[in-house]
Amino acid sequence: MFESLTEVGEYIAANRGAYLSAVRTHLSMSLLVLLVSCLICIGLGIVSAKKQSVSNGIISLFNTLKMIPSLAVMLAILPILGTGFWPAFLALSLHAIPVILINTYSGFKNISPAILESAEGLGLSRREILMKIEIPLAMPLIFTGIRTGMVEILASATLVAYIGAGGLGVFIISGLSFMNFTIMMTGALSIAILVVAADIVLAIFQKKFIWRLI
Repeated sequence: MFESLTEVGEYIAANRGAYLSAVRTHLSMSLLVLLVSCLICIGLGIVSAKKQSVSNGIISLFNTLKMIPSLAVMLAILPILGTGFWPAFLALSLHAIPVILINTYSGFKNISPAILESAEGLGLSRREILMKIEIPLAMPLIFTGIRTGMVEILASATLVAYIGAGGLGVFIISGLSFMNFTIMMTGALSIAILVVAADIVLAIFQKKFIWRLI
């Protein structure tokens, strides 16, 4: 095992430019997908929590879409969007949106009605209740969804290499194609490290900043 890790390190050192480019592509795409997913999901989650008439339809739709494998989505939209960034971006977004949406919905639905009634009794407007009470109380669960979504995006982004979108999955595909264990392990280990590191960073952020809102 140690020899394999040594070989991976040597391969990265010998191909430093290509490796760093793949890491940047993997991270930048994943972060952009996460940002867009958050912008969509937090708004939809709030609407779903406050309007039960639309919640079942919205959540069921995205849960159904999540069941479709990311690679299948990418291949299905290739005739429309072609290869590269956009089909990868769409497929990853559809995979990340449900978990953030459901956590946002649950975070708002779990707020005690008594708290909201007390806030109304104190004369707070709907906007003040949303900004000062509901969002802070729902934020821990929302952020848990964001952490889970980020892990899923980073892992699923491996597949975008199949449609020419780059990323660390390129090393896995190349390693499998050439039956080269070192190249394959370079991609696999790098993705695993990114996933663990991202979760640790987000967990620290949640502990230091998010819980202060409550």
